[in-house]
Amino acid sequence: MKDNGSVTQKERHIPDEYRLISSTDRKGIITHCNDDFVEVSGYTREELIGSPHNILRHPDMPAAVFENMWRTIKRGQPWMGLVKNRCKNGDHYWVSAYVTPIIHDGKPTGFESVRVKTSDERKVRAMRIYQRINRGKRAVPLTKSIAYALRDLTPVIIPGSAAAIAVATMSSWQMGAVTLGATIISSVWYARYVSSIMQRMLNIRPEAFQDELVGTTYFDAQGREAKLSLMLLSEGARNRTALARIKDAVGRLLRVADDTNQQANTSNEQVQRQKLATDQTAAAMNEMSTTIQEVAATVEQNAEQADSAKRNTDESVKLARQASEVIVELHEAVKQIAQTVEALDSSTAEIGAAADLISSIAEQTNLLALNAAIEAARAGEHGRGFSVVADEVRNLARRTSESTDSIHDVINQLRGRAKEAVAVSQQGEKSAAEGVDKVKRADSALSQISDAIEQIADMSTQMASAVEEQSGVAEHINQQLSEISDIARQTEQTSESTQKSSNDLKRTSYELYELIERFNLKS
Repeated sequence: MKDNGSVTQKERHIPDEYRLISSTDRKGIITHCNDDFVEVSGYTREELIGSPHNILRHPDMPAAVFENMWRTIKRGQPWMGLVKNRCKNGDHYWVSAYVTPIIHDGKPTGFESVRVKTSDERKVRAMRIYQRINRGKRAVPLTKSIAYALRDLTPVIIPGSAAAIAVATMSSWQMGAVTLGATIISSVWYARYVSSIMQRMLNIRPEAFQDELVGTTYFDAQGREAKLSLMLLSEGARNRTALARIKDAVGRLLRVADDTNQQANTSNEQVQRQKLATDQTAAAMNEMSTTIQEVAATVEQNAEQADSAKRNTDESVKLARQASEVIVELHEAVKQIAQTVEALDSSTAEIGAAADLISSIAEQTNLLALNAAIEAARAGEHGRGFSVVADEVRNLARRTSESTDSIHDVINQLRGRAKEAVAVSQQGEKSAAEGVDKVKRADSALSQISDAIEQIADMSTQMASAVEEQSGVAEHINQQLSEISDIARQTEQTSESTQKSSNDLKRTSYELYELIERFNLKS
């Protein structure tokens, strides 16, 4: 016997309307249980599913009862019995259980059980019998079995015995003996007659559960009476079980129908939103298609403008290179001018030196003329002619000196202008060099601009091609969106039809549920 822990011997009462339903595989592992079963057992559904059904076994239950059950249901026949089950916390509850095998290909593949509340009288009777079985005794005492047997003959034996005694009192004892013998014979015949009637009734439903031991727990009877009573009770339990299983299935169907109805409503709303979104997307795609065409035209114009800009840039590069060549030539000319001015400055310096030499000679000549005049004055009359010559020479020397001074002034001015010309030439050379450098940089920049514009032109061409492809793709998407819109409309109609069918299913399930409730009679 499986030990599931301690017990409290505290009973948990089951409401009359509860139906404790569970299903197991052929090894007794729980595969399904309803809410009533979960609530009364005290376990969670997760704890029950996948556990052996004997997790609920109470130690007061005899092993022989479950051996009887397994022997019966493994033959493919239903079984019925009063069972004391253990709750998770150690409490217990009594049920009248009806177990049916699930048959596939002629063999049981699992079992279903529906349990209902039982009466206090049956609990007491069953507990008394189970205690005797646990102590190793007969389920029903022998004296009680004999009393059960005689009870069936009481309607014949008592009147017959009374008649035999009366006859014996009023006449001879032989007559009383005959009467008593006739009474015994009629009693035996009557017993056989009643037994045959019961057997014929039992044979009407041979597949019904007719176990005598189980019958004694339900009824204060034995033998065929117990079997017949149990058969009738089990047939009611069979119908109740069928209704309970159908009710449980319809309850699940009702929940599924309700979920389906909600999903259908949600699906219908989503379809409506999808249709709206599809219509909006289609409108947006139309606008995008138009925009793409405009972009394609703009890109094509940009490509043409890029080609024109490239041509202009190439022309600018050509002109810049020509300007660079001119500036280079100008730089060379300015450089030559600077060299010429420097040479002129050198020549002017030489002229100044020559003028200095002439001035020196003029001073010496003037000095010599002065000396000659002095000597002529000393010579008197003889030196007068020489004095005149000396005066002329001195005048010539003075004019030469004055001319030399004028030359120096001109040379100084010329050298000043030459220096200015050299400075201007150097500045011009520097500016020309800077101009050449700037023109070279401009030429490089224009070359880069030309390359960039060429890349832009290539990219514009590629972009125009891509935009053209996108335009085709957009048109294709637009067609697909139109098809999707048609499908969305069809889906909307299907969704509305599904919602209607779901509502019909929910209503029909509810009507079936109420119908089962009306026919779900208590045993």
